[in-house]
Amino acid sequence: LAIYRSAGLDKKNSWKEGEDHVALELEFEQVLANRTADALRKGDEEEAAALLTTQRNFLEDHLLSWVPMMTADMKRFAKTDLYQGLAYLTDGFLNTDKAFLDDVLTEDE
Repeated sequence: LAIYRSAGLDKKNSWKEGEDHVALELEFEQVLANRTADALRKGDEEEAAALLTTQRNFLEDHLLSWVPMMTADMKRFAKTDLYQGLAYLTDGFLNTDKAFLDDVLTEDE
């Protein structure tokens, strides 16, 4: 919650799930990505790099610390192809996002 607030975001009162819900954490990543794109459109590479770093840190410290365990359970226990497929899609997205952020930030350094 402190990380969201430091980025100027707060949870809507209508949201009844915890701040660590996968949907909320993924939405935060989306917000950071959109802000990065806006910074780049404005030519503010320093702000874009800071946002990308925040995104990578959040991905590593939050999403990648527990989502792979959740998706492993989904792959193992889901009774429908939809949820099994969603598990593979989520894993693929997080791994691709991590590789992209590492690549872009390594180039920037």
